[in-house]
Amino acid sequence: MLVLVVVGALIRQKLAVGNAAPAADVTIASTTPAGLTASNVTAHSVTLTWSASTGKLRDYLVFRDGAAIGTATLTTFTDSTVAARTSYSYQIRAHDKAGHVSAPTAAFSVTTPRGRAVAPTVPTGLTAKAVSPTR
Repeated sequence: MLVLVVVGALIRQKLAVGNAAPAADVTIASTTPAGLTASNVTAHSVTLTWSASTGKLRDYLVFRDGAAIGTATLTTFTDSTVAARTSYSYQIRAHDKAGHVSAPTAAFSVTTPRGRAVAPTVPTGLTAKAVSPTR
């Protein structure tokens, strides 16, 4: 939602300038982040990394399947809200201190593996008591 508001404001500002002259102060955020990859992909989390953008960055906006899911101040983000055996598409946008947002990275697809079943623990402290001599 924040991205749409910021982008909408930039479009309105550019339209207000009209065709008289190019607006030098209407800019897109710093360079687009690049090299988006995933590591430590488990049934319960995905860790994303990318190359830094240039400029006066505030943070990076992280998108999964087109929806914003968080922000990162460094070039890494762990999504711990994933489900096992599910495919996701991630993108990153740089967000600078002036409020501008970059174009998104190329989409990076990840499929989480099947979750491992955890065996129950062996009960301890069990005792038996004879009910009758024949049983």
